[in-house]
Amino acid sequence: MKITIFTSKFEDEGEITSIETLKYNFGTIEIATDNFADSNKLGKGGFGAVYQ
Repeated sequence: MKITIFTSKFEDEGEITSIETLKYNFGTIEIATDNFADSNKLGKGGFGAVYQ
């Protein structure tokens, strides 16, 4: 399983904020959702189905 973490730091008006993003490949998501099984579906969001 390959997990990539992108970190970005920026300073705005004296505050430092860190943003981290996890990036998973499609195969990892398929395994985690049991091939997008309906039993793992939580609902629907603005970009499509949401799985646990």
